[in-house]
Amino acid sequence: MNKKYLIIYHFEDNDGCCSAAIMKCYLVNELKINENKIVLFGANYAILSEIYKNDFNFILNDKEVNMLEDFECIIMTDVSFNDFSAMKEIYEMYGSNFTWIDHHAPIINESMKDNYDIKINGVRDTSRSALLNAYKYCYDPLDIKYINGEAPYLLRVLSAWDSFTFENEGIDFEYARKVNMGFTKWYNLNVDIWYNNIYNFIFGNAEFNKSYADEGYNIGEKEANVYDERNEKIIKNFGMPDFSVDGRSAILLFMSEGTSSLIFKSVKDKYKNGICAKTSPSGNIVISLYNTDRNDHSFHCGTYLHDKYGGGGHEGAAGATLSIETFNKILSNKEL
Repeated sequence: MNKKYLIIYHFEDNDGCCSAAIMKCYLVNELKINENKIVLFGANYAILSEIYKNDFNFILNDKEVNMLEDFECIIMTDVSFNDFSAMKEIYEMYGSNFTWIDHHAPIINESMKDNYDIKINGVRDTSRSALLNAYKYCYDPLDIKYINGEAPYLLRVLSAWDSFTFENEGIDFEYARKVNMGFTKWYNLNVDIWYNNIYNFIFGNAEFNKSYADEGYNIGEKEANVYDERNEKIIKNFGMPDFSVDGRSAILLFMSEGTSSLIFKSVKDKYKNGICAKTSPSGNIVISLYNTDRNDHSFHCGTYLHDKYGGGGHEGAAGATLSIETFNKILSNKEL
C-alpha cells in the first residue's frame, strides 16, 4: 500500500511539535513504520476550519490531497477541528486507524456525546499537555512511570507550562516558563529537530533530561528579559484598553506573530483578560484570548470562546476565527 501515515500537529508551540515527534518516534522505532511513509502536517484551528470547509481537501507538499481518501492512518495531536462533526467523519472513515491526542477541554467534552471519547483511539486528558498524553499513549499506557516520577523530566516541565499545571507538578512557574521559551528559541518550533532528539529525551535518564532542561532555562532566561521589556512597550504604545469579556476587564492588541498570555504580563494587575487579533490568509480575524494571570482559575477562556464563537482551547488561553463583520461589532462595542 502506497498510502501514508498523516500526523497533524499544532505547529505554534512546543507542545504540538514535541507530541508529533513522540508519535513519529513510536511509529518508527516501535511499530517499524518506514519514515518515508510518515507525513507531518503543521496546522492550527483556523487552517483546519478551512480544510473542513473545503471538504477535507488541502495542499500537502505542493499537491492537493483529501484527508478522508489519501492516507492509511490519521493521527492528530494537540489540535482538532473546532466542529466535532469533522472529527466524527474522520473516525467513521478510519475507525481504529484514527488516533487523537489532545488536552483541550471544550472539544474533549464534545467528544463525550455519543461516546466518541471511548470510540476514538488516543489519550485526551486536560490535566496534562498533549506531549505527556502522547508519551502515555505510546510508552506509559498504565501511567506507571508518571505515577512513580519516572516520566522524562523535560517533558514534565514543558507539559506543566503548556497545560498550566506547574503547581500540580511541583515545578516553579518561572522555571517552566523559561525552559519553554528556551526550547522555542533553541528548536525554533521545528518538528524535525524535535524528532531528531526525542528518542534521547524519552529514554534518557533523569540527569540527562535535567541537564537539557537547565540548558533551555539558560537560553530562555535571556529571551524572557528581552521579551518582557519589548512587550511592555508594545502594550503601552498599541494596546486598546477598556474592553470587556463576560464582564471582566480586558485589553486588545493587534499582533501579526504568535502570542501567549505573557505579552500582557505588565498589565495583569489592571486587566483580567488580554485579547490578541490578527488577520488570517482567508481574510477572517483570528483572536486569542488569555487570562493575564496564570493563577486565575475563575474563568475558562476555551469554554467561553467555544460557546460564543465556536472556538476552543485551554482554561487560560484559547482561540477562535471570526468574520470581519463580527469582529467590527466587537471593536464597536468594546466587548468580546
